Amino acid sequence: MLRYMVSVDFLCIAHSIHHLKIIGTAAHNGTLEEISNAYNAESNINTLRNNFREAAVEEIDNGSKNYQTSVYYIDLMNEFERMGDYMINISQDLERAFIRRQ
Repeated sequence: MLRYMVSVDFLCIAHSIHHLKIIGTAAHNGTLEEISNAYNAESNINTLRNNFREAAVEEIDNGSKNYQTSVYYIDLMNEFERMGDYMINISQDLERAFIRRQ
């Protein structure tokens, strides 16, 4: 289960970074109209982090996974969630600078 979740988590994060690139490009080109995709991407990261945390804790409780490995991965997921928060901050700044200025 965790191996599958790792793949899904990294794909979600790559997708979120792609959304930020789209927002940055649109802002640069003067075509930025809204940033809802950034909010959706950040929400997906949060959901995946929460789902993984629950699965990791359950597997640790069952003794089927190494505790320290799971802790490292949970820390990594928390860092990715923090990246999602930064993505929202950047998107909001771009929104203020390019959408509300028009």
